[in-house]
Amino acid sequence: MRNTRPSPRAPLRRQGLALAVGLATIAGTAGAASGKTAEVEIVDFMRFDPLVIEVEPGTTVTWTNYDGSNHFVNVDGATSPRLKMESSWSHTFNEPGTYTFKCNIHHKMKEGTVIVK
Repeated sequence: MRNTRPSPRAPLRRQGLALAVGLATIAGTAGAASGKTAEVEIVDFMRFDPLVIEVEPGTTVTWTNYDGSNHFVNVDGATSPRLKMESSWSHTFNEPGTYTFKCNIHHKMKEGTVIVK
């Protein structure tokens, strides 16, 4: 017959689990509070969507490639690694201004704009 009596350590395990969940929640909240995020997708073979994005200083913009070709995003003097299908790259904009982004290997692709204010 199986012992169904609770282990004397069970309350400690529950407390440890509660502490771990609480710390994970605090860490997630702190990370989210430290900056905003925005997304730009590369779609339909050679198109950024949206083409113009307006964000606040401190926002991290993530470019994700959902198109069949590889791309290199260039913005604010930074260049992404090769973005293959469903891969992403992020850049944080800390200073107000207007920043143009483009694909370094597809010059016919229309350039986009990040407006930080």
